[in-house]
Amino acid sequence: MPSRIIFTKMHGLGNDFVVINNIDQKIDFSAEMISTISNRHFGIGCDQVLILEKATEANIDFNYRIFNSDGSEVGQCGNGARCLAKFIHDKKLSDKKQLNVKTITSILELTLQKDGDVSVRMGIPKDFRPIQTLAFSGLQLSLGNPHAVFKVDNIKDSGLSNLGLDSINIGFMKVIDRTHIKLRVFERGAGETQACGSGACAAVVVGIKQNELDNTVCVELTGGKLYVSWAGEGQPVIMTGPAVTVFEGILP
Repeated sequence: MPSRIIFTKMHGLGNDFVVINNIDQKIDFSAEMISTISNRHFGIGCDQVLILEKATEANIDFNYRIFNSDGSEVGQCGNGARCLAKFIHDKKLSDKKQLNVKTITSILELTLQKDGDVSVRMGIPKDFRPIQTLAFSGLQLSLGNPHAVFKVDNIKDSGLSNLGLDSINIGFMKVIDRTHIKLRVFERGAGETQACGSGACAAVVVGIKQNELDNTVCVELTGGKLYVSWAGEGQPVIMTGPAVTVFEGILP
């Protein structure tokens, strides 16, 4: 492990991150290092570690790597993408209001809004198929990472969990009306989080496909509200919400 790691702690609706500028530091992160950094008792503590790297191809502003707290790398994190946009702006790494960043599975378009919120063009949902467990039936899809969405009547049910489906993100959605849902998400490699941006997008897409939601929806998560829009098949999902810097530090 290097002698020190300079980091910024951020969150999007309580979904918290350690963000690291690896353009300057050039650290080779192992799964063990990520797990140590993420540990809330022995490290900094976070749901995911976000690594900003130099772009490796044209028309991309930065590469964006996402690691769950167990050290596994994933291809999508909407709340993290909003925090990344704020981080880039605050650190004056780019003066663009619109950025293109690339993960291992996706290219995301990030737009800084005048009110400080960030909009993320999350990509086109695909790979729809039904999913069935012993207690629930729902719909599975991909938004650069896999999601299963199940409709429930009681979002606070203590029995809701990842259902043993450790390889995908699990969302439990309660429809309040055509423009408002409540949502709990259990993220693979991290457990239940205060908010999940891609999970919010997946839930809205499922609700629209089932003709229960309009094209723009307020998603109420444990940590706060996101706004998700989807025009339908073949169109990208747009998510808008806040990003907050908590503190900056050096991990020796």
